[in-house]
Amino acid sequence: MQSGNTSHASSDNRHVAKHQPSGDGQKKGGIKQHLSSHYCQQCSNLMVPPNHIPMLAIPCGHTVCKKCVDMHTRCPSCHTTITSTTCNIMLQQIITDFERKQKSELIRQEQSAYDANNYIDETAQQSTYREDYQSLAVRIEVLQTEASNIQASMNSISKQVQNEKRQLHSIEKEEEKLHSEMRKLEEKLNGLHKHKMEGKETCDRLETQHFEQANKLALLKDTIQALQQEMEKVNMLMDGIG
Repeated sequence: MQSGNTSHASSDNRHVAKHQPSGDGQKKGGIKQHLSSHYCQQCSNLMVPPNHIPMLAIPCGHTVCKKCVDMHTRCPSCHTTITSTTCNIMLQQIITDFERKQKSELIRQEQSAYDANNYIDETAQQSTYREDYQSLAVRIEVLQTEASNIQASMNSISKQVQNEKRQLHSIEKEEEKLHSEMRKLEEKLNGLHKHKMEGKETCDRLETQHFEQANKLALLKDTIQALQQEMEKVNMLMDGIG
């Protein structure tokens, strides 16, 4: 951030040279010369509300007017990508204070030229009142601009919150639907598992019965074969006797 401020200062110095009066102009325009560094480096306009509020570019730290920073995604001074911006309140207060002093000075000079010898105390008092009035007016203008920006930001955030709530409601409904489907699938899965276990038990029982029947059949076949052999012997004996 320090390098960004150095670059900003160097750029401001070049801007001072661009706006700096020469000769007699330097003597007569002292206030304006002092404010030269507070002109926008991009459009050369004095950074005052409402259209040319000084905006601080983040992360580089350079300051340009709101109108220009809204038109660029990179800093006009160092070409760093701008991630966010914020009002340079301190610089804005300095500029508006000098504007107020300049206007007060002009008012004082006009009043002095109009009546240089009469009502000196009254004129000085009126000038002070005008100065205070101009200062309050400038501060009110700055604060009203900032309040408008905050209100616009709040309105935007409110819309975003409403959109997010609608999306959240949709997600919750979809989540509830999926949970219901999951419960049904789980019940169905439990039913299939139960049916599977019952089928396995039936299969095991039938296989056992088949094995037992096979053993009985083998035993019967062996018995029948033995009886047949016995019948053959008996038959042969009967033939011998006859």
